[in-house]
Amino acid sequence: MANLKIGNIQLKEGLLLAPLAGINDIAFRRICVEHGASLVYTGMVNANALVRGNKATKKLAQTCDEERPVGIQMFGSNPETLAKAAKLVQDQADVIDINMGCPDKNVIKQGAGSALLKRPKRIGEIVNSVKKAIGVPLTVKIRSGVEVSSIEDTIKIAKIIEENGADALILHPRTAMQGGSGVADWNVIKEVKEYLSIPVIGNGGIKNISDAKSMMKETGCDGVMIGTAAMGNPFIFEKTEKKKTYEEIKETFYRYLEYAKHYEIENIFYLRMQAQLFFKGFHSAALFRKDMGYVDSIEELKKLIELNLGFNLGI
Repeated sequence: MANLKIGNIQLKEGLLLAPLAGINDIAFRRICVEHGASLVYTGMVNANALVRGNKATKKLAQTCDEERPVGIQMFGSNPETLAKAAKLVQDQADVIDINMGCPDKNVIKQGAGSALLKRPKRIGEIVNSVKKAIGVPLTVKIRSGVEVSSIEDTIKIAKIIEENGADALILHPRTAMQGGSGVADWNVIKEVKEYLSIPVIGNGGIKNISDAKSMMKETGCDGVMIGTAAMGNPFIFEKTEKKKTYEEIKETFYRYLEYAKHYEIENIFYLRMQAQLFFKGFHSAALFRKDMGYVDSIEELKKLIELNLGFNLGI
């Protein structure tokens, strides 16, 4: 993978962890960095709530030195509010990202996320306002449309983002209506890349590290952002197709639990979900993962993991 520079941030390689809402807690991001991720992003942070001082939102934007370089992604529709929010957290981030592609209905209702793709002028105002307010690089994440994908419209929006000061563009070549379904049209990334001078980071349709390499080769993009394929699989950043053993995954997941405790994010609901993602694909995995959904404590979760270890070692 090639080197990637975003503003004044030089990355060893252009392999990034996408801002996965509900997944990218501080413990998981740290694990991904340990396994080779060049840059990790937080899940989406509500700019309005951040400015109001909402405690839960501030917790979502929490970062640590061990995961840096780290980006904080936020969403909103008001240029001034987004600028204030970005300024509040810039000291704990190496990059600020504005989400302009989220297909979530609740986000769209606020005029944020992919709803902004229908308002090119507002996009320019937001990028300009946030860039002037912060002293760290700014990235913007978009999709290739809302209902219909249009290369012409996507190029127009990409140019507005560049002209207003963004340091890099992250492009997911699916429409908001598609969500994560259908085919990600990598040709859109290739076309947009030809019109921009800032780095273009591709996202979408990545199932393994081979796909990431193919995206770079086929599109000429400067980096690849991995989303779904990294869920429960921080090992993808090691750039190898070798499958991890149950014991190796257990060791990594236990380290994740240690970090979760350290950063005081031991919500059993999310820990169960992370466990189900980490241990998919093993012997008796379906029943095992179903049982995980009923545990009420970390101790019970670990007992279940140890019990299933025997099945996977054939004892």
